[in-house]
Amino acid sequence: MNLAAIHIRAKEAGLDREAYCALLFRVAGVRSAKELDEEQYNAVMRELRSVINAKKAPRETRKKTPAEAKLWAVWYNELCPVLQPHQRNVHYLAGIIERRLARRVLDGERLLTALLDPSELHTAIEALKSAANSRKYASTPSRRSRVQKDPVPTAPPAPADPLVLNEYGNDLQAHPELADVPF
Repeated sequence: MNLAAIHIRAKEAGLDREAYCALLFRVAGVRSAKELDEEQYNAVMRELRSVINAKKAPRETRKKTPAEAKLWAVWYNELCPVLQPHQRNVHYLAGIIERRLARRVLDGERLLTALLDPSELHTAIEALKSAANSRKYASTPSRRSRVQKDPVPTAPPAPADPLVLNEYGNDLQAHPELADVPF
């Protein structure tokens, strides 16, 4: 049981001293957090979490159109696997789409796909597919470099001067002093 956690949660919930004490009394029947047992502690923490969540503004959720869902599927399934980790963000995605559409589609950290008409969404999807394909092909070596070429046969270097040996097998050009030596 952590009393500091209760006080931190009460602050997050924006409760003043009277509201905090009223919550403790209503949920656990105590006037101070020091009097809580484990079960009461958990009940108070649940209540504080619910107060905090109720204060947060509910996110407006709307159903994505099939084209928007396709755009995100192409992003996550085709383009993200071939990108570096630092490139996998909404700014990179918006940059690809904005380059193709020649207009802004990013508002702060939100991609405004809901404001795109169906033809623009189709263009954006094609831009993502094109970027994914170009990345895939850029990461694989070209066919020409993958084909193993037969090495060009090189002729052995021709000797500068042919060997001149005497009857005893001595190289006369390298050692002319051995011309008359019989070994």
